[in-house]
Amino acid sequence: MFQIKILAKESFNFTFGPDPVSTFVTAFYDAVLLYAYALNETLANGYNGSIGEEITRRMWNRTIQGITGPVTIDANGDRVTDYSLLDMDPETGTFKVISK
Repeated sequence: MFQIKILAKESFNFTFGPDPVSTFVTAFYDAVLLYAYALNETLANGYNGSIGEEITRRMWNRTIQGITGPVTIDANGDRVTDYSLLDMDPETGTFKVISK
């Protein structure tokens, strides 16, 4: 998520500040990136950009390198992702991964 702070600063002169970047921001960035790849491929193959089914088809069964890491979409159009179980340390107030 640090990567998005660098990209925002270099490309748009925007600074997030000391707070962590929301996972919603990074997920949205990756979703737009996936759509852009699929749209560019659709247009490069001679399709009209308004053909949503073709764009969607090109989003499925693929992996792209997103800002959060690899983004994999399966044959059903679902994102395949890893999850971690976190536990808060009551003394420090920080979360630690306890299971992946």
